[in-house]
Amino acid sequence: MAPKRKKLLRLAAVIALAGSLAFAFKYFRDTSFDGNADIRFLQGEYEDLDALLSAPELRGKILYVDLWFSTCPFCLKEIRELPAVKEYLNGRKVDLLYLSHRTRHPNAEQLWKNAIRELDLTGWHYMMDRDFEAKVWQELRAADSTVRGGFPHFLIIDNTTGYRNYNAPKPSHFEGLKEVFESLPLPASDE
Repeated sequence: MAPKRKKLLRLAAVIALAGSLAFAFKYFRDTSFDGNADIRFLQGEYEDLDALLSAPELRGKILYVDLWFSTCPFCLKEIRELPAVKEYLNGRKVDLLYLSHRTRHPNAEQLWKNAIRELDLTGWHYMMDRDFEAKVWQELRAADSTVRGGFPHFLIIDNTTGYRNYNAPKPSHFEGLKEVFESLPLPASDE
C-alpha cells in the first residue's frame, strides 16, 4: 500500500475514533441528566396510571398532565402554547406532569431528555414503557368513553379532591382550559 494511502487511512481512523468518543461523551452526558429544581424525573416502575398518580411526589397535588413524545409534531405544536398556560397557572398549586411515549428510536431516552431541556418543560417527567402506556390508554377509555387515544392528550388530575378530567382541553384551547381550572377550587400558592 502506498505511504500516502496509509496516512489517509490512519487519519480516517483517528477521525472516526474521535467522532465515536465525542458521540459517546455526549450520549452519556445527555442520558445522565437527572433534572434540576424545575425539571424532575419520576423514578421507578409503576403498575398503572393510578399507581403513578399515587407516587409520594404527586400525592396531594393538582396536575395538568401532557401525554406526548419528543418527535411528535402535534405534541410540539401544543408545547409551543404552554407558556401562556404556565403563566396562567403561576400562583396556583398546579404541577405539570409529562408522560412520554417511548419511541422505537435507539436513542429514545437521549432525545426525550434533550427535548425536555430544549423546550424548558418544567415539571414532573416519566417515560412510559409499552405495557404501562397500554394500561394508561385502557384506564382512560374505561373511565371516559370519549377518550380517543393518540398524542398529544391532556388530563387534569386533582389528587386533593379526586376530580379527574381524562379529556382536558389542550393548551391551544386556552379559554376552555381556563374555564375548567376556574371551576376547580384551586388553593392559592404558598410562594
